[in-house]
Amino acid sequence: MKNLIPHFIAQKFEEGQFSGQFSAATMFLDISGFTAITERLMQEGKEGAEILSIIINDIFEPVIDAVYHAGGFISTFAGDAFTSIFPDAENAVACAVRINKVFSEIGRQKTKFGEFELFVKIGLSYGLVEWGVLGSEKHKAYYFRGDAINGCAYSEHQCEKMGVVLDDKILSFISEDNIETQKIDGKYQKLLEIKDLELSANKCSKLDYAIPREILEKFMPNQALDLKIQGEFREVVSIFISY
Repeated sequence: MKNLIPHFIAQKFEEGQFSGQFSAATMFLDISGFTAITERLMQEGKEGAEILSIIINDIFEPVIDAVYHAGGFISTFAGDAFTSIFPDAENAVACAVRINKVFSEIGRQKTKFGEFELFVKIGLSYGLVEWGVLGSEKHKAYYFRGDAINGCAYSEHQCEKMGVVLDDKILSFISEDNIETQKIDGKYQKLLEIKDLELSANKCSKLDYAIPREILEKFMPNQALDLKIQGEFREVVSIFISY
């Protein structure tokens, strides 16, 4: 079964909890380079779609594993970017470094239609996260919002390619002995080196939990749950709505 919503939301929904808040470290990750790959491979039809699907899996699988290994979870995807939430600030920083290493090793993708370079930018913050489940009995939606969610996105805006930027909120939870940073502007600092910062073993576990279909059906249409297609190209009209 596809786990198409965060485990956090599924578990809270199963427990009958529909809103709350907590303090957490947050990470916003944006991958640059997928647009160029997609535009090029769109010209190759079905074979191009298959190659793109393989590249996406090769990149995202170790990145997502790194988040869950660090005790975090992904709250939302937005195309080739996502936001993740961690209970521990140092684990979030260690995770960012691990993800950067993944892109250093496999960011250059070679295909029969050309060679492509993928880069990552990562922003980190800390603060209050609000969450909620809303909607009718037949269809539910969920959200995460708050200063920590906004903060990691603002940090990412200060990034260069393959950069990790921390704001002063998360820096206050990290020992100066463990990292070396360079001040960028105002409250932001670029991570230069990680010295003595390891993932806390007691806070890290890869969550092996299949979300029950009866919960997924509240949030996702059955067509999405039963979809077998690995990848396809479509021309669409997109709309972004902000409240």
